[in-house]
Amino acid sequence: EYGEVIKYIQQANGKMQEFGANDIAHFYLEKDPDNEKMWLSIVEGIITDVLADDESWLTNYYYFKNSAIPSQLIVLQEWMSPEERENAIEMLKKNFSWGKNKHKIAAVSWIVDIKKVQDWIGDMQFELLRKFTIEKVCAAYGVPKIILGYTEGVNYTSADTQYQRFIENTILTREERIADWINEILSERTDTRIKFDGDHINDFDKRVDIAVKQLQYWLITVNEAREELWYELYDIEEANQPLITKNLDLLSDVWLSDIQPLNEQT
Repeated sequence: EYGEVIKYIQQANGKMQEFGANDIAHFYLEKDPDNEKMWLSIVEGIITDVLADDESWLTNYYYFKNSAIPSQLIVLQEWMSPEERENAIEMLKKNFSWGKNKHKIAAVSWIVDIKKVQDWIGDMQFELLRKFTIEKVCAAYGVPKIILGYTEGVNYTSADTQYQRFIENTILTREERIADWINEILSERTDTRIKFDGDHINDFDKRVDIAVKQLQYWLITVNEAREELWYELYDIEEANQPLITKNLDLLSDVWLSDIQPLNEQT
C-alpha cells in the first residue's frame, strides 16, 4: 500500500518479460469497494447472492452425483479387511451413484445392514431463490433477462426497447469509459484518438434526426454532423462553418392574395 512499484513481470507460455513502472497504466472503476464515503461497488451489493447461488447449484449437482451413497449408512461384515472395505465402497459408488443408477438393487453377503441417514432434497428447493438472484444480478448490471435468453416473465412487446436501453445505458457507457482510458494514454504520445464503432442497434433514423436538429439550431457544422453519422467529410470550407436557417418573418411583411368573393355568402 505504501511501497513504490519498480517494475512489472509478465509470465506467459513459459516466457518472462519485464516492463518498467512507467510503461504500465492503471485504470479502475473504484479503488475500494467498501468505501461508503464515495460509493459501494456493484459487486458489493450482490456478492452474497452470487456466492449463495454457486453453493446451491453445487449442492444440487453433488446430490445427484453421490446419489444414494451419502444418504445411507452401510454396515459391512466385521471380518472384512480394510482393503476389502475400500473395494466394497468403490463397488457401491460405481454401481449405485448418479441418478441413472437409482433404480438398481443388489444382494451381497458382505452387507449386514443399510441405515437410512436422510432422504431429503430440501437443499435442491432453491428455484425461487435462484430466480431472485438472477433478477438481482441483472438489475445491478443493467442487463435485461431477455438478453440472456430467459423467456419466463419477459414482455416481448417491449423487448426491442429493453435491448436498446441495454445498449445505451450499459454497453455504450462502458465503451466510452474504455475509450477515455486509452485516449488518455495516447494523449501523452500522439494526437491519434480511438472511438468505438457503436453500431450495436439500428438507430440510424434517430441519429439523423438529432444531427439535423443540431445543424438547424447552429450547434454543429455539416462536417461534424457527417462525422457523427460516419460519413466522409466534405473538403470545402463552408462545411466547417456553423449554418443557420431563417424561417421566421414579420407579420407586417406577410400579405394575402386579393380573392374576389364567389357569391354573396362567401
